[in-house]
Amino acid sequence: MPVRRPSGRRWTRHPHVGAAALLPLLAALAAPALAPATPTGVGAHGVVLRDGEPWFPIGLADPPPRRGRTPAGGNALDAVTRSGVDAFRVGPGQGEQWGWADVRTTKPWLRAASRRGAEAMVMLRALGRTGPASRRGLILRHLVRTYREVPGLGMWQGTEEPFWNGVSPRALVWSHATVHELDPGHVRTLIQAGIDATVADLLPYAALVEGQGVDHYPVAYGVADPNLHRVGRWVRLVRRATPSRMVLAVVQICFSGSDDPARSGAFVVPTRRPERFMAYDAILNGARGVFFFGGHAARCHRGVDAAAGWNWTFWRRVLARLVRELGPGRGLNAALARPGTGVGLSADDARVQVATRRVGARTIWVIAAYRGRERAVVRFARLPPGYTRAVVYTEERHVRARDGVFTDTFRRWGVHFYRFRAAAG
Repeated sequence: MPVRRPSGRRWTRHPHVGAAALLPLLAALAAPALAPATPTGVGAHGVVLRDGEPWFPIGLADPPPRRGRTPAGGNALDAVTRSGVDAFRVGPGQGEQWGWADVRTTKPWLRAASRRGAEAMVMLRALGRTGPASRRGLILRHLVRTYREVPGLGMWQGTEEPFWNGVSPRALVWSHATVHELDPGHVRTLIQAGIDATVADLLPYAALVEGQGVDHYPVAYGVADPNLHRVGRWVRLVRRATPSRMVLAVVQICFSGSDDPARSGAFVVPTRRPERFMAYDAILNGARGVFFFGGHAARCHRGVDAAAGWNWTFWRRVLARLVRELGPGRGLNAALARPGTGVGLSADDARVQVATRRVGARTIWVIAAYRGRERAVVRFARLPPGYTRAVVYTEERHVRARDGVFTDTFRRWGVHFYRFRAAAG
């Protein structure tokens, strides 16, 4: 039946002329071409490079649902990225396997990350230990070819905790070589479990990838006094087993040991002080990025968190503030991405770890974490001349240095940051 314009004149589409006439209009209406995916790599001291620039990723391993909402009704991904999250780990959930449908659903995640200035670390899971003559091998090649140039792709993560799960390096060779062959422009990493491994155990895995990572979760149900410093010890060990020195730390929100094994419904998650210490303990021991794991874990959900499918209670009480400290756009984040620029500051208490970073010609950042039980006054020495006063970051106070020395008070699991700025001239 012919279609009528509002004027009443009759018209029909011509199969050739009409299509040609539409082409300029279609071109004008088309969305602008997307920029290619941002390349990532590894620089000096194991720093992650994003388009050639130092990057200290602040990530969520298992972020909120892509179309999820906060309890207040806002967009979930907007909420976390506004606070400073700039990396998401995406892919099938724990215990799930890649299928062709998962390949299709990866693109919306990459677009969601890219629109928010973030990058996605795509978790390969079982695809990271497959061979060429298999269905998984076909899926892996299709996945990498499809998304290697899509904005929002930042890294590839292989099989989860391979040493702990008994997966040999030999079983990973084909998959990781294939990813590198098809996409040499993005970092590959393996995340190891922080348990029952030595440097010799992990070195063969490092030969397959640009960097490694480690997860260790000491805050568990029924553990009255967890040793939080084990996070940093595992980062240091994995760093020794990674020649590039690029190590990511995965810090806990909730994991399989967080809830009561008697199924009472009780669970434990870190409070702010332990969570903060674990993140900075990882950094002080060589982490070049931090991801937080377990916001999705239903065993630690109640009420609004169960309805939203993510632990917004933990985010509000603990994580949002920590992410804001660490995230891009803050002076501390720029310092974290510049290891190897320090000034050799020393502390007179062995229970304190301290690191320094220079940012620009006049600013020195000092990061110090304390693991002693009792309150302590700690003396720091060997500041360069001209640095006499510091802002204590996030604490709205100052400390003064004289002859390169300053002191401060620490409580257990305390972390302080000092931003010293040399006098002009």
